[in-house]
Amino acid sequence: MFEGITENIQVLGPVFAAVWLLTAACAIWRPQRYMNSMLLMAALMVTMVFTAGFFGHDAGARFLL
Repeated sequence: MFEGITENIQVLGPVFAAVWLLTAACAIWRPQRYMNSMLLMAALMVTMVFTAGFFGHDAGARFLL
């Protein structure tokens, strides 16, 4: 049971952190840019897939479809 969770954290964890750090850095650097909203949407999608992965093996993929 915990093997899937560990794999999910190892694979998506760095992507999750990188997208959120990039979003925060861009929002602080130039807060009025349109790209910040696109980065926020990408960060929210990565977050949904990351958290859905805790509920099953293919839950993250099924969540996006």
